[in-house]
Amino acid sequence: MRIEIESYRFKSLSLLLDQAACYFLVLTGFFIPLSITATDFCMALTAAFGVLSGRFFRHFDSLKQSTVVWCALWIVLLVAIAMLWSIAPWDTRLSALHKYSKLLYIPLLLAVGNDPKWRDRTILAFLSGMLIVVILSVLKAWFGLPIGRNPNPAFIFYTHIETSFLVSFATYLLALYAWKKPQWRLPCLLLIVLFTYQEFFINDGRTGWMAYLILLLLFSVQRFRWKGLLWGVTAAAVLSISFYYGSPTFPAILKRSVQDIQQYQAGQVQTSLGYRLSFDSLSWHLFEKKPILGYGAGSFATAYQQMGGVPGWGVLQTPHNEYLMVLVEFGAVGLLSLLLLFYIQWRLSFRLGEMKYFAQGLILVFIVSAFYNAFLYLSVSGHFYVLFTALFFSIPARKVIPCTHLF
Repeated sequence: MRIEIESYRFKSLSLLLDQAACYFLVLTGFFIPLSITATDFCMALTAAFGVLSGRFFRHFDSLKQSTVVWCALWIVLLVAIAMLWSIAPWDTRLSALHKYSKLLYIPLLLAVGNDPKWRDRTILAFLSGMLIVVILSVLKAWFGLPIGRNPNPAFIFYTHIETSFLVSFATYLLALYAWKKPQWRLPCLLLIVLFTYQEFFINDGRTGWMAYLILLLLFSVQRFRWKGLLWGVTAAAVLSISFYYGSPTFPAILKRSVQDIQQYQAGQVQTSLGYRLSFDSLSWHLFEKKPILGYGAGSFATAYQQMGGVPGWGVLQTPHNEYLMVLVEFGAVGLLSLLLLFYIQWRLSFRLGEMKYFAQGLILVFIVSAFYNAFLYLSVSGHFYVLFTALFFSIPARKVIPCTHLF
C-alpha cells in the first residue's frame, strides 16, 4: 500500500511538472514579441520542467534520431571549439558561445511542443502578443503614445527591424489559420488587414517588407500549387503599387534606398544601405584571409577593427548578415553547417502533414531574412527560431526521418 501511495504521488508530481512545462511554453510564445528577458525566463522554465517531469527522457530515443537536433548541437559544439583559435578576448568568446547556446533549447523544447493542443495555444499566445504590439504601434502613430525609447512608432518593445519581421510572420500564421480553420476566417482576415497596415503604413523596416512579400508568394503556392505563383506575383505587385501610392513610409524608404545605392557608387558610404554594402565588402575580405575555419568564435568585432573598419561607423558587432558573420568567424565549415541545418529542416518539412506549411514559412523567411541581419546570433530572432522549430518539428507526433532519407 505504501508503495502504491508513493507511486501515485510521484505520478501526480510528474503530471504537475508536465503541465507547468506546457504552460510556460505558452508563456514563451506570448512574450516573444514583448520581452526578451521574460522569453528567456519562460523558455528556461519550460525546458527545466520538461526534464524534471520526465517528458524529455520519455522521448529521448526519438530525439536521438532527430537530424535537426544533431545539426543544432553540432553548431553549438563548433562555436565551443572555435573559441580555441579565436582572436577575440575571452569574455567575447564566451559571449558568442552564450549567444549560440540557445540552440541547446531545441531538443529540450521538442519534447514539450509535441501536443497539438498546446502547440496551437502557444501559436495563439504569440499572435496575442503580436496584437498588443501592433495596437500599441498604431496608437503611437496616431496619438503619439509615449512608449518605447525611440519616437519612431515602429519601435515598441524591439527595433523596427525585429518588429517588422515578427509582424510579417504573424500575418502569415493568420493566413494559414484563415485557410485551415474556416470558423476563424473572419477574425483572421480582419487581423491580417490590421497587421498589414502596421507593416507597410507605420513600419519602416525593409526586412519585414521583404519577409512579408516572400511569405505571400509562399502562401500562394501552398494554397493554389504552382498556379498560385502567378497569383502571388500579381498580388505582390498590386500591393506594392498600392503601398507606394498610399503609404507615407513605403515610397519614402524605397526612394531613400535608391539614393543610398547611388551615393555608395559615388564613393559616399555614410548611408543606411551604404554602410551595409561596406560591411558586406569588408566581410568578404576577412573571409578570403581565413576561408576554412575563420577567425574563431566572437571574433568579428576584433577582426573588423584590425581591418580598419568602415569610415563613419564605430564598433561593429555583426555585419548585419548571418551568413557573412558565420563565414568570418567559422569559415566555410561554419557556413556549410548552418546551410545543412536549414536544408534538413526544409526537406523534413514536406513530411510533417499539415504542419509543413507552418514549418516551410519559418525556414524560408529565416533563410531570406538572414541575408539582412544576423538573426540566429541575435537574442529576439534567435529565441523566435528556437521556439517555432520546437513547435513545428516536434516529436513524437512527427515521424522521425533518418539522415539517409534527407539527401
